[in-house]
Amino acid sequence: MPGWAKGLNMKHNRQQLDNIPADLKARPQWVGFIVKDGKKKPCIAGAPRTPAKSTDSKTWRSFDAAAAGLDRGDFNAIAYTLNNDFIGVDMDHCFDGDNLNPYAAEVVARCASYSEVSFSGDGLHILMTGTLPGKGRKLPGIEIYNKARFFICTGNRLPNTPATIQSNPSVIPWLLQDNVTENAETTETIEDILPPVPPLSAVSVTYSLDELISKTCPKREGERNVRLFDFARGLRFNMGMEASPLCDLKPLVQKWHAAALPVIRTKDFTSTWTDFIHSWPKARLPLGPDALTVAWKKSKTLPPPAIAGEYDSEPVRQLIGLCAALGSISHDGRFFLSTHAAERLMNVPAMSIHRWLKMLIADGVLKMSHNGNEYRATRYRWITPKAEVNT
Repeated sequence: MPGWAKGLNMKHNRQQLDNIPADLKARPQWVGFIVKDGKKKPCIAGAPRTPAKSTDSKTWRSFDAAAAGLDRGDFNAIAYTLNNDFIGVDMDHCFDGDNLNPYAAEVVARCASYSEVSFSGDGLHILMTGTLPGKGRKLPGIEIYNKARFFICTGNRLPNTPATIQSNPSVIPWLLQDNVTENAETTETIEDILPPVPPLSAVSVTYSLDELISKTCPKREGERNVRLFDFARGLRFNMGMEASPLCDLKPLVQKWHAAALPVIRTKDFTSTWTDFIHSWPKARLPLGPDALTVAWKKSKTLPPPAIAGEYDSEPVRQLIGLCAALGSISHDGRFFLSTHAAERLMNVPAMSIHRWLKMLIADGVLKMSHNGNEYRATRYRWITPKAEVNT
């Protein structure tokens, strides 16, 4: 988060709303937002106890009505409702200190339109005129929509960016990454990146229920699904409950939910139980060693593959070393890799990793075996000469 964006509070930065483009202010598509402790609740301006809906224009109001509600303290943010009129680009974790990270800077430069710092102070919102194919798209590190979405507006315009909403049709295909399916990598990728091993192999570890809950309890928002799936894996294989009826598992899931609730907060147990039932038959591997961490350490201690020398970017060379190490763990060079998991190790935006992996596929370094979706990270295969795999 840049220093100049810290402590953002729209009521106390009321003058920033003057920066919001007139094209938005002129349209009666505004709602209030109550943002607190990571929760966001849209409400009707003038009736803050009544929820607003992004698909119901009867719940939208004028900009002046929304600003007046902000002044009264009815809510602490206001939002514009995208309704096939503008394109909204939403990015998280855009800053390295006071500066934009390389990918965010490239997006801002290519879009060349009104850009503002998000309510959190760590993300960016960009608005453009134009149309999108389909209903928009969610990709690693970036979301692009033009309808049925609320867009919180702060007026905290990014320095040296246009003050008005511009049209830039050529950037849309680049943003959408049109050769990537809509479900390619999400923040809640459920399948782990363990190498393909038999379900009851020697990597299996036995846990008590309390140990398993502690190991799989989410540490931050956005991890509920993947950690719940890990819990299902642990119950099924590490605790030997594969043949147990669901009625016997429900009290155990309730205990996990109670432990996870301080982090997930907004989820009721019914949602957790429903998702667990859905995940249970898909859990085919036990919990075991963290293959990604093992591979990362291995890649840091051994010389990089010779192919890495053909690239002049150090992060790309590190990614090649990581993929080579992951490929060496399995018997045939195949491995799972989530861009968000790699982001945490490499401290590089997930979208940059996503694009580099595409480049490595095009260059013949990797082959994508199965595209990722909401249940499974993308599966790759290391296909450079066997001698170049670290052993």
